[in-house]
Amino acid sequence: MIINTSTSGIIWVDYRENKSKVPQLLKDLDLDVRIVNNQIIDYVLGVDIGVERKTYADFIASIRDKRLFNQVMILKENFSYPLLIIEGRHNKKYCIANKNILRGIYIYVMVKQRVPIMRTANEEATSKIIYDLTKYINRSGKMFSPMYYKRKAVTLKEKRKRILESFPGIGLETSREILINFSSLTDFFLSEVEEIMEVKGIGQKKAQSIKEILN
Repeated sequence: MIINTSTSGIIWVDYRENKSKVPQLLKDLDLDVRIVNNQIIDYVLGVDIGVERKTYADFIASIRDKRLFNQVMILKENFSYPLLIIEGRHNKKYCIANKNILRGIYIYVMVKQRVPIMRTANEEATSKIIYDLTKYINRSGKMFSPMYYKRKAVTLKEKRKRILESFPGIGLETSREILINFSSLTDFFLSEVEEIMEVKGIGQKKAQSIKEILN
């Protein structure tokens, strides 16, 4: 839903962002910040721009619990110009032991999903980026309410794949291979270890681990 407005600088912000200083910093920059409680993206700027903000610690945590991949998909599906902001410097306390994994995730997000990643030093730097973006899009004078934007329909196959990806040890590639080998999730859930081992990329140890989870 498009709303024509003469008010410049409207930003729709998820209520959970009030835990940070960014909403208040944006208000201090004379922007019109609207807090909403049913928004699935942190900041919505006009029809085309959606911004997900993560501290470095939350970025690492979202990789470990696989929230990141779903959030990236939401950005990609809903906005022509998605942006992921990672705030704060690298901290050994929140590191991932295998650096190849971290590099692979950056490549996956930016290249495969085409969601740009911007690093900022702190909340002040983040607020200035959002401020500049808001000023840029307000040249058109059109904004929209995030209360009305809808996520694109997800296919049944995609829903099945996301369920499989939530299992420890099953990533993007393995979930695809499972769906090739099994006609339904029920067939997979009722399968034996030997049948799971027939899936490309799954050995005996991983198959046994998956079976233990299913049981």
